[in-house]
Amino acid sequence: MLLWFFFYHPPSYVQLHGKKSSKIEELKKIDFIGVFFLVAGLTLFLLGISWGGLAVPWNSPKILGLLISGAAAMVIFILYEVFLTPAQPIIPMRFFRDLRGFTCLEIISATYGVMNIALFVMWPQQVTYIFGSTVSSWQESAWLSTTAAFGLWGGIVLFGPLMHFVKHIRWQILVSSIWMTAFLGACASITVDKKSQAIAFSFLGGLTIGWGEVIAAIMVQYVVSDQDLGVAFCKHHPIKKTAIFTNKKFSRNLCVSHDFRFHFYRCLHCRVHQ
Repeated sequence: MLLWFFFYHPPSYVQLHGKKSSKIEELKKIDFIGVFFLVAGLTLFLLGISWGGLAVPWNSPKILGLLISGAAAMVIFILYEVFLTPAQPIIPMRFFRDLRGFTCLEIISATYGVMNIALFVMWPQQVTYIFGSTVSSWQESAWLSTTAAFGLWGGIVLFGPLMHFVKHIRWQILVSSIWMTAFLGACASITVDKKSQAIAFSFLGGLTIGWGEVIAAIMVQYVVSDQDLGVAFCKHHPIKKTAIFTNKKFSRNLCVSHDFRFHFYRCLHCRVHQ
């Protein structure tokens, strides 16, 4: 916040719009209809996946109503933005016509974000389930739960600045994806007596997630025109966060379901007594 306050100096209204347009005229150009359908669609859909599977079954009329109405509102929003083309759309759909640029980067960023949840939400739970009986103190359990977070920030700090020097962005994304897949897949081999491997795999898996997210966040600003820099960057993060939140809710609902917990503890019991 302090860095933004002292070093971020956005243009004034006159510098941005000139003197020919008044603030009232610019206010009238805001895409209020698009904002309504976007907020309503996301709210209804996310409420549906948040409540479904816990206190309310997935096939209940309440959950189905939330999911269907939310999806319908999102479809109406997309059709409105594409065919009616408001003066200042809340999400310019022309960005997504660049399939190999903006759209590809959004898919990459959303994928890395979903993998982020696998470490930030699922990993601390696995530490409790697998190593809960072997740790000597709560401090040790807390440190084990933060290895993935340290890996993520390490990737941002260590690999992020190297993007400009290494170049070859496609190869960087390919290498980071292979690296991430290898170490996250290796986490499946962790047992109660492989604590050192758990620390290494979770840290190294998070390392490339931070690296990939930095690449996507920076590159999205190079594939749009100068006048769309702010809009493109502002739309980049909500798209990623929506993917993360959706995956988070489905993962959490899966973890608390009785069938999943029964089979998980059964497999864990077999692993411990091997």
